[in-house]
Formats: sequence, C-alpha cells, structure tokens
Amino acid sequence: MDSINQHIKFINGELDNLDQLADHDDERRLTQRIRADFQKLARGIQVDLVRLIESKASDEEFNRFDDFVHSSGEQIEKDLAGIADAVKNGQQTANSELSMMLSQSSLIVFKFY
Repeated sequence: MDSINQHIKFINGELDNLDQLADHDDERRLTQRIRADFQKLARGIQVDLVRLIESKASDEEFNRFDDFVHSSGEQIEKDLAGIADAVKNGQQTANSELSMMLSQSSLIVFKFY
C-alpha cells in the first residue's frame, strides 16, 4: 500500500505542475477534470480495491472495478490529449501571429529602404 500511496502522491504533484502550466480556460477545465477523475480513481484503488481484496470478492465484483479503472483511465487519457491539442493549436496560432508580424516588419523595412 505504501508504494500505491507514493505513486498517487507523485501523480498529484505532476497534476499540480499541469495546473500551473494551464494558461487558457479550456486547458484549466481539462486539468480540473483530470484531477477530479484521478482523485476518484485513487480513492477507488486505496479503498475499494483494498476492500475487494480483503473480502475475497467475486470475479464479477473485480470485473466491475476493472471496468471503473479502464473508464477512468480512458477519460484521463482523452483529457490529456485535449490539453496536447490545445497546446499545439496555441503554438500554431503563435507561429502564425509571429509570421504575420515578421512579414509586416519586413514590408515596413523594405518600404523605407
């Protein structure tokens, strides 16, 4: 259990970093959703999985828990991809704006040259 708790603490730290890097509303919304989903997943592992193991739960109960883990992981993965897309779009916008500024600067310099 110590190892699980250490990994959860590590991931929470990384989520803190992700929160600090999110600089647009859509990125902040996604990071908040990732954090909420991860907290549910972590509680599920720390509480529900332990309970299932200690009670020697049925395969059906473990399968339901497995489904929960997979759906949580898929949502987190989807939201991480959303953040990556937002960052990529932001970079493309910044590059376009920079190119436009450089073009305008070149025209100004050329005009006065």
